[in-house]
Amino acid sequence: MASTTTIPSPTVVTDPPLMSVAAYFELEEGSEDRHEYDHGKILPMSGESIDANQIGQNCAFYFEQLLGDKGYHIIRLSVKLRVVEGSLYRYPDVMVVPTATIRHSHEITEPVLLMEITSEESENRDRKIKLSEYTSQFDSLRYYLIVDQYEPFVQVYSRGEDRRGWSHAIFRELPEEILLPDLNTSLPLNQVYKKVSFLQQL
Repeated sequence: MASTTTIPSPTVVTDPPLMSVAAYFELEEGSEDRHEYDHGKILPMSGESIDANQIGQNCAFYFEQLLGDKGYHIIRLSVKLRVVEGSLYRYPDVMVVPTATIRHSHEITEPVLLMEITSEESENRDRKIKLSEYTSQFDSLRYYLIVDQYEPFVQVYSRGEDRRGWSHAIFRELPEEILLPDLNTSLPLNQVYKKVSFLQQL
């Protein structure tokens, strides 16, 4: 009698169902964790390393000291950035926002400066995807800073008064200062990387 072999049916992998923006807002309101929203996809925010946390605190504290009493809110990770209404929401590591432009208790719509601190997981997203999103969606935005947490390396995209295009600069030396003329200030690299552990190995 001939034997028969049963061939298992192929496993069908399906994408998780898309979430409505209303359900996303409800999720964020009741959750201790934060999630970005990308056209129906929910992207959980991974925990920070100690160095990334230190860099974010350094920059937020520095901007708060210089700009907090000059009509700006400094926001770190705690409030959504509305990139495209109803479709795309992010949580930048640091935002500098004119207080007069804040019209919603849980969303930012007109940032002047955005900062992302890259990790191995987020590097492509920060340097390419978010660069394109941020520089194309916000007329208010003057500066986008991409900060490396593993070595002194900061990319700065800035837009002039004519708002016709973006310039790009790279900073690698700790004595250097990133000039931010639209905010009447500068950001020293030694302030960005203050107390960061990799400096002990340089």
